[in-house]
Amino acid sequence: MKIKRGELPKKINRSLKRMAKLNLLTVLNENVAKPIQKFIRNELVEVHRNKIKAEYHFCSNYSSAGGSKTRQKRKTKRTIKCIEFSCKEYSPDKPTLRDQLKQLTIKHNPSEELVGDLLTIMRRNGLAVPENTQDLLQSHDSFDIVAMSVGRYLNFGVKRSITSYLQKFVDETNHWFMKMLFMDLAFYVVKSEKVEGIQLPQYMIILGKLSIQLDEPFVIGIYQGAFPTPTIANEILRPLVDELKTFENSRFELDGRTYALTVRAVLCDPIANSLVTCTSLPNSQFGCSKCNQKGQLQFNEGITSFPPNANLATMRTDDDFVYCLQNGHHVGVPILRELNLELKSQFVIDYKYVVCEGVMKRLMNLWLTGKLDYRLNKQSVRRISAELLLMGRSCPREFRQKPKGLEELKDWDAYDWRQFLLYYSPIVLKNYLPQKYYIHFLYLHLAIRILISSELFVECTTYVAGQLLNTFVADYSVLYGSHLIDYNVHNLLHFEEVNMRAGPMCRMNGYMYDRQMDAILKTVSGNSNIRLEELGTIVEDNTRVIVENRLNEYRQRYPRLEQSNEGPVLLMNADITLTTCEPDNYIITKEGVLMIEHIYRNEQNSVEEIMIAGRQFSDVTVLYQAPVTEQKLLLVAGLSSVRALPASEVQMKGVKVDTSRGICILPLVV
Repeated sequence: MKIKRGELPKKINRSLKRMAKLNLLTVLNENVAKPIQKFIRNELVEVHRNKIKAEYHFCSNYSSAGGSKTRQKRKTKRTIKCIEFSCKEYSPDKPTLRDQLKQLTIKHNPSEELVGDLLTIMRRNGLAVPENTQDLLQSHDSFDIVAMSVGRYLNFGVKRSITSYLQKFVDETNHWFMKMLFMDLAFYVVKSEKVEGIQLPQYMIILGKLSIQLDEPFVIGIYQGAFPTPTIANEILRPLVDELKTFENSRFELDGRTYALTVRAVLCDPIANSLVTCTSLPNSQFGCSKCNQKGQLQFNEGITSFPPNANLATMRTDDDFVYCLQNGHHVGVPILRELNLELKSQFVIDYKYVVCEGVMKRLMNLWLTGKLDYRLNKQSVRRISAELLLMGRSCPREFRQKPKGLEELKDWDAYDWRQFLLYYSPIVLKNYLPQKYYIHFLYLHLAIRILISSELFVECTTYVAGQLLNTFVADYSVLYGSHLIDYNVHNLLHFEEVNMRAGPMCRMNGYMYDRQMDAILKTVSGNSNIRLEELGTIVEDNTRVIVENRLNEYRQRYPRLEQSNEGPVLLMNADITLTTCEPDNYIITKEGVLMIEHIYRNEQNSVEEIMIAGRQFSDVTVLYQAPVTEQKLLLVAGLSSVRALPASEVQMKGVKVDTSRGICILPLVV
């Protein structure tokens, strides 16, 4: 084939240009594009790594790996050795600093001023010593303090807690002859912040609760320290596991009665769940403890998003936790597998943290700072706050505190989020949130009310609540975006399976442990340098008061009437209290809503019966209603004539809420 004149130079020029272009692209890729991508990737990975470290509560002195500069700084940095005076050393023959100081004080009998000055000097030099002579001489031999690698563990023990807990209860009820005790365990991690560059100690609280009538919780152990590694919980849980293993092989006696103990269920907040099961954090790609759905890191949002349904994912099994089958989820071998405990089936999702402080809090942040499609304007926020404060005037006795306004959102605790989700939100959001977003939120509202009500749970089973939650998550991705389905929203898909086994959440949630947790949190926040011995004394005193109060309630007969000198007549039941004064005078019966005016005793045929007389609302409008249930929001008006009925016909207590449209009644969930 002949080449025409001029074609060869053209081909050569095209080839040279192509080669030059390829060389230029190669140079740009090697010297510009790749370094930029590597820089961005390293920055994103570093941001995510720091976030994981923060969630695992890394202590300030811990570092997994350090360079030469870091090692040089460690060499030059002067460290003060802190001697733990109050805990036993590994050698039992060696006296502790507390024992030495105590013996010195008893032997020479110095003045309190001299001992106080000596303790002050020792404290200023980095020694953990008591504040005064009384604390020094006080004996804490009843507490078992276990020294850990990066902290200390106060071990009350399961047997000791149950024994002291049941002694009075068994004496009071001689007919109580249960041979098998079922206990619920709860693990909660208490975070802390840095103060003046110093990382305050973190805490892991281990609590227990027996499934009996006297179901007040007790503290099993308290860990004080840091969480430098994902498997640090294995060291913390060793005393608990060793003790529970003895109950699996033997029984214990109390006042001539023999008991066996078994763990029924385990409750954790998401961080504690990852620690005690040695699994990845909730915000990681394989953070879900119920399914192996892989999440996608959303660096802009600071979360890991999951698909809107779990159909494509494989559900985890108990064997997965025994053999640690998935590398992405399991980061270590959990010590809990030494027990006869199912690490997937017996772990219950705590709606206090996942729903109230998780999903509800995220929705509120979206409504306040999200897109214009659903964002509340400033005028709406002010009106909602005003309505919330107005509702505080009609809080029934069962409510622990009054609602707060949205301007105090940073001060809302878990109880505020719970009350807003269950009672206030359907009323205050109706006129301000767009309709499709409002209807979508009602799915969550109704599903949680069904799951935490024992009566509705039996009536509907978990299927109705599960369908509501599945619809909520599916529509959540359409309304707010699939990239915002975080760990908490994703876990709504697993509530049906979990509660089908564990039952309703009314007796299986973090709010059941509030009396113990509130006392501990108040003590820790008030004194960041508190010693475990002091905290143990406070916990024991608090537990003693809780049990005494609960026993006093248990001794009372229900239902009963009480009447003070000046106050109204009170109809006391185990869970609710009815009076003739607002806002505790509204009840829901089969025939409708009744406003109580009189409560009295009726004696017929030598049988005494408590009667209720009141006026029934004639005009009742259903604002919304859950399918297959009696859960509905009622707008009532128009009172009929007085009618009487036995107190046994009361189905539920009504929560009265004053609105611009009139009086609304919502069933009280107990």
